[in-house]
Amino acid sequence: ELMGGSIKVGSEKGKGSTFYIRIPYQPVYPDALSEERMKNNKAAGENAGCTFLVVEDDEVNYQYLEILIKKMDPDFNILHAINGEEAVSFLKDNPDICMVLMDIKMQGMSGLEATRILKKLNPALPVIVQSAFVTSKDQQQAYEAGCDTFISKPVSADDFYTIIENFLNK
Repeated sequence: ELMGGSIKVGSEKGKGSTFYIRIPYQPVYPDALSEERMKNNKAAGENAGCTFLVVEDDEVNYQYLEILIKKMDPDFNILHAINGEEAVSFLKDNPDICMVLMDIKMQGMSGLEATRILKKLNPALPVIVQSAFVTSKDQQQAYEAGCDTFISKPVSADDFYTIIENFLNK
């Protein structure tokens, strides 16, 4: 429901059950983005070619973030790392990365440890931690690791766009 879907069930004794699942379809690469949205989005045109590094070990979460990024501007580039080690490697190989979306809980090197290393390599690079773990302690640890801000999962599109546009417009 948080992402716009629904699940319902109908059951009749002796006949069985019917399950209804509604999942909203949002294409990853829409054919035509609204001209109005593109005009109003200062971040889009000014940052064309910007490369995002999405560090996310869950494929569905990655695909959702990819959709959100591509809706902002189809010319944005996206790199996908599934753990902290890959994130560090990607940054070393791609100095044009303009923003990192970092999951905290991953196999191998955690997102917090990766954030510390990324910030040592490029202190000005915005690192946005996104996590389902939203206790004040988790947020404090993320800020101590060097993250610039924190988004809780599930990520709402409106919150995502507001945060990303703030960083891109800086």
